[in-house]
Amino acid sequence: MKLRNIFGILAASVALMLTGCSENYEVDNLKGLTVSSSYVSLPENGGSNTISISANDAWQLDTTGTVTKDGAWLQFSTLNGSAGQSELTIYAGAYDDRRTATIKLISGGQTQYINIIQGDVAAPQVISVAQAVSMIKAGTQGTKSYLVKGVVCRIQEISTQYGNATYWLSDDGNYVGDNAHEIQVYRGMWLNGAKFTDANAFSVGDKMTVSAVLIDYQGIPETKSGACNVVSLEKSLIKCDSIYVDGVKDGVIPAKGGDATAFITLKGGDGLHVTVPEDAQSWLSIKAINGNEVVFHANANNAGARSTTLTFTTTKDNVEYKTTGVINQDGSAGSKGLPFTVSEAISYIKSLGDATSPTQVYIKGTVSEIAKGGEFGTKYGNGSFFISEDGTYSGSNDKDFEAYHVLWLGNKKWAEGNAQIAPGAEVVICATVKSYKGVPETASGYVYSVNGVTTDANGIGTLAAPFNPTGAVEAANAGVKAGVYVSGKITSIAKNGTFSAQYGNATFFMDKFEAYRVLYLGNRKWDEGDTQIKEGDDVTIFGPLTVYNGTAETQGNKGYIVNLNGKTAAKRRR
Repeated sequence: MKLRNIFGILAASVALMLTGCSENYEVDNLKGLTVSSSYVSLPENGGSNTISISANDAWQLDTTGTVTKDGAWLQFSTLNGSAGQSELTIYAGAYDDRRTATIKLISGGQTQYINIIQGDVAAPQVISVAQAVSMIKAGTQGTKSYLVKGVVCRIQEISTQYGNATYWLSDDGNYVGDNAHEIQVYRGMWLNGAKFTDANAFSVGDKMTVSAVLIDYQGIPETKSGACNVVSLEKSLIKCDSIYVDGVKDGVIPAKGGDATAFITLKGGDGLHVTVPEDAQSWLSIKAINGNEVVFHANANNAGARSTTLTFTTTKDNVEYKTTGVINQDGSAGSKGLPFTVSEAISYIKSLGDATSPTQVYIKGTVSEIAKGGEFGTKYGNGSFFISEDGTYSGSNDKDFEAYHVLWLGNKKWAEGNAQIAPGAEVVICATVKSYKGVPETASGYVYSVNGVTTDANGIGTLAAPFNPTGAVEAANAGVKAGVYVSGKITSIAKNGTFSAQYGNATFFMDKFEAYRVLYLGNRKWDEGDTQIKEGDDVTIFGPLTVYNGTAETQGNKGYIVNLNGKTAAKRRR
């Protein structure tokens, strides 16, 4: 169920016409201004084409973009016309290559884009985002240009430095991120292939048609870099201009709770409708709507940082226009979602004096030293070790925290067959804490996670208990920062992924986990004469993990093979 237009906690229907809004919208394909064709084809040997114009007001042409290094290549029968029906003839001389231009037809505050192509027999096919994704998955890619029409649902960057933009289109304006619902426009250009000069050239909710070559990049449907540009843009009638918290644009609501104000521009439509996602309704509500301002209130947050994407919509002529805005709230330090760092935990313990913390807190650090006799065992089912922020044991009560007699994962006693903790592992401890003779330590608690996982069923990423591919994927998705060990069979080798003397690294898969550009045994580059990898080989690798475009993998050139079919290099510390 969607929560629409709630005031405080109660839901209420609200429809407000906002005033004082921006007037600089250019809207494509409106009823007051239409053309018989928005795509005009001209022959290579020169010639003309004529289109019909229907306008409620007088019109004029903006022919910016029709001049090339060889001069103006297009001529027009007229540059303006009166209201009613009229014709426009477009001329071009002979040209032995392909060239394009986009002109604007402006009338009564409305804009139609006319796309002109010389050298093609027909204009490219217009397809939906769903059709584009389906074609890419079916193998139709990288061969020809298509016109893809959709709604901007997410913007990564509009770069005025490089003149391109990376963003996503979907058919319904919603961003899901499942590589099936939307297509990524990767480093696309602006109208007629021009560079972007305005970082606010378009917004989420704008309807757009792009001319693009379609490709599949590691399972992501996208447009080919350098082979995509905008051919038409219909600005949304609604825009979330900004969200302020305590006078700060894009500010973050504090953990104790507070308000955020969204400033909305609305031009036309049936009013403003606000949707708070269902999963955020327990902590976020609409406090007030004042003209073009919507005030939201966030409750106190006793967990990790959180955020939600709000949707603002309006409707005109049965067409829905939408825009989005994001509200962020800080988490409470020491919570599961935002664990204390070691230094934060030590500061917190000092603030307690001689007392033990009233509740359990979460502390994140790297195992630096196993206490004497502190290994986990079956006699007591617990273990003792030190953690620090950088994994170095200093012997200082200001830098080291002792996980003292803590239980194992799942808050259970350690049992035979469970993995053993080891220095270098990234852990999160859940415990009450205290100071014992000046030593900051746990009073009672357990190991919540090791290297990002909360069970050792698929390994914990240590040399003695390496991750299998499933555990490695889980750890990568958890954002573990420590270097970890991963063991498994090579199930496939990436294209050109075997070791080479040129680069000295290799790329291969262990099920769904990718060993990306890993070095050879001994953490060195592969040389001619070294054993080459092949499918079916048993390998153990070590290195930091990451997730790139949905694929869990090693960070390039930062991981290496530790064991290849039983062969190892000289023994190392880990």
